[in-house]
Parts: sequence; structure tokens; C-alpha cells
Amino acid sequence: MSNPVSSSGKDKRYKKPIDAHTIRARLDAELQAFEEEDLNEKSRFSKQKKPKMVSKEEFGIKPFDFNEIHPNSFMIVVAPRRSGKTHIIQHILEQYTRKHTVDGIFLFTKTNAGFEGIPRRYRYNTLEPLNELINTQIKVKKHNLLAKKKKDKIISNVIVVLDDILGSGTTRSNAMKNSQLLNKLSVNGRHLSSYCGSSNLMVILLSQVFSGLSRQQRLNADFVLATKIPSRIERKQICESFLTLKSDRDGLANSYNAFDSVVNKKDFNFIVIQANKSNKYQYSDYVFSLCAPNKLMDCRLTGDDEDFKPENNRREIFF
Repeated sequence: MSNPVSSSGKDKRYKKPIDAHTIRARLDAELQAFEEEDLNEKSRFSKQKKPKMVSKEEFGIKPFDFNEIHPNSFMIVVAPRRSGKTHIIQHILEQYTRKHTVDGIFLFTKTNAGFEGIPRRYRYNTLEPLNELINTQIKVKKHNLLAKKKKDKIISNVIVVLDDILGSGTTRSNAMKNSQLLNKLSVNGRHLSSYCGSSNLMVILLSQVFSGLSRQQRLNADFVLATKIPSRIERKQICESFLTLKSDRDGLANSYNAFDSVVNKKDFNFIVIQANKSNKYQYSDYVFSLCAPNKLMDCRLTGDDEDFKPENNRREIFF
């Protein structure tokens, strides 16, 4: 085997170092090649069609018709603080009571804010009176089933508004989710209605987060209302739960586009999803848009003149 070391003492495999100007030229050439490749890539992407933002009109989404609300509906309203939850429900109640007789609207709230049309006597800061209210509706239904004549039947159409209410002994994050009473009400509440329609119980549940509601409450909702929600996870849950008409990638993309086309149209615009609608083939079948006017009617929603006297309607502070 030959010796790799020459007589001069240098390794025969040794080569003369490349001159500095040669290295710079090579680096410049490589850099130019990278820049040309980057320009070609940008040019290729610029030629591609950018995704188009579909409007609610193109989806066929129309304004919500209040006649779609049934007297025994279970309604969920999801929106962050100061985004118009109370305002939109006040508007819905005003429109609904114009066409339907309601014997009582009861507000369960921990803040006691808003809903000026509901007097003090119909406001509660715990869920305990709700049990009594449900038991009363059960007795009314039993009586009406036994009553043979229409004049003997008791009329009791009631609406319950639960405004971020807390259950006793629970934290704010899981109170509504873990409430057995609310879960039972979401599943069986519609069965409190009489067949003749003389007694009904409608439930409107307000929450700042969709994930704060239990699976029973979400699956049994007749209507789901939502507006701009900063949390991507919350938006994803609503879109995947109610707006994916197809299982492919386009179906998921369309669900986000349909949601955004409504809630991003203008401030305080709500998407209304009629979840109990059968035969959903396109968004126009069950998805609607609703925006309350800045100035509401400010009418009395429940109670009588006696309830609205200043001495009887002093607002308590709930804390």
C-alpha cells in the first residue's frame, strides 16, 4: 500500500485552499438562486385564487321570524360580557309577548341587572324557587288532563330566564353544567306542556361560554343564539355542533364561513340556529340572523300595575 505522505511531508490528498473571492462568488450565486426561487413561489401563490368571504345572503340566511318560537322552547344564548345578551333577549321577549299571552316571566340572576320590564317580585338570585315553579306546572298539567271542559282548564304559560345563574355550592365555571335541575329541565321541560296548549314552560338560558353548558343542555336546545366570540375553541364547538352539514373539509370551512357571515356583519348581530328543525339540507333551512334595535320598546313584560309601583319595585343589589 502506497504512502499517502509525499516526500515533502504533505498529505497527497491535500488541496490548495480556495481563494476568498471564489467563495464569495459561490455564496452570491447560491443567494441569487434562493431569491429567484422565493420570487417564483410568491408568483405562484399570487396566481392562486384567494378564498372568498361568503356573505349571509349568498348562504341564503334570512332574518329570524319570531313566530318560529314555540311556547315550550329551550333556548341557549352564548356571548361574552357586554356583547348584547340581555339586550337581545329583552327584544325577543318584547316581540314574543306582543303576539302571545304570557302569565309570568321569571328572572333568575346573580347580578339583577337589565330586564327593566320584569319587576322585583319576579326576580330571584337562587334556583330554589325554580323547583316550586316546576312543581306548579306539573300540577297544572295533571289538572288539565283530568278536566273535561275547556273552561275548567288552567291557563299557565310561563317563561324562565336564567342569566348566568349559579347553583349553590358550585363555582361559576361549572355551575350550570353540573346543575341536575337545569339538565333535567333541558331534557324534560317540554313535557310539562299540556296537549291542549293551556300550559307551557319556556326556558331561556344565558351563558358567557358554550363549554360552560352540559352536553344535555346543548343537545336538547331548540334554539342556539351566539354573536362574536373571541375564543376560537368556543366558536369551533358551536360550528361543529350545529353548522356542519357535510363531513368533509369543505363542510367544516362552510360552517365557519356561515357563522362569520352573520356575527361579523355588524356589531351585536346574532346568529340564530334552530337546532330542532328537521330536514336540514342548507343553511337557509335553519340558520337565521337577528339584530335588536338600539332603542327597545321598554314595555312591561310581566306583572301588573301594583308590581311596578316604586315602593314595590325597588331594585335590590345582588352580590
